[in-house]
Amino acid sequence: MRFVLIVDDEPMIRNGLSIMIQQCGEHPYNIKLAQNGEEAIQLIMEEQPDFLFTDIRMPKVDGLELCRRLSEMETDI
Repeated sequence: MRFVLIVDDEPMIRNGLSIMIQQCGEHPYNIKLAQNGEEAIQLIMEEQPDFLFTDIRMPKVDGLELCRRLSEMETDI
């Protein structure tokens, strides 16, 4: 099962992306949602996602800062 992390501060966007991912393809997906980059980093440290969808403009830690931190962590996302 593929683990997908969706990070966006807009609930409608998070839920819409989640539905779209579930509807495409035959494979089941484990989808987790985060409201900002700070929450996403915590989830990434707990469980290594296969895919990451992130917004750029978010409170606390934005998407660009999230990507910068992930590159420092040397993840395989």
